[in-house]
Amino acid sequence: MHRTPIESKAITSIGYASAEQRLEVRFHDGGVYEYRDVPPDMHQQFLVAASKGQYFNNTIRGRFAYTRSKIGQTLS
Repeated sequence: MHRTPIESKAITSIGYASAEQRLEVRFHDGGVYEYRDVPPDMHQQFLVAASKGQYFNNTIRGRFAYTRSKIGQTLS
C-alpha cells in the first residue's frame, strides 16, 4: 500500500490500496485505522482537502467499516 505523509495536527499519513478500496489513516497518537470500501475519488479528495482532519471527520469517520490497530502491529 502506498502511504502519503501529510501535514495535519492529528494525522501523519494516508494510505490507499485501490484494488481493495482500502484506506489507511495513521494518527500522531499511534492509532492506525483501516477503512474498507472507500471509493478512489474519496481518497483523492482526502489528499487535496485543505483540512485533512475536517475532511476525515465529515466524510470518512462513522461512514465506513474499519479495523483499529497501533503502529507496528499488523492489521487484520
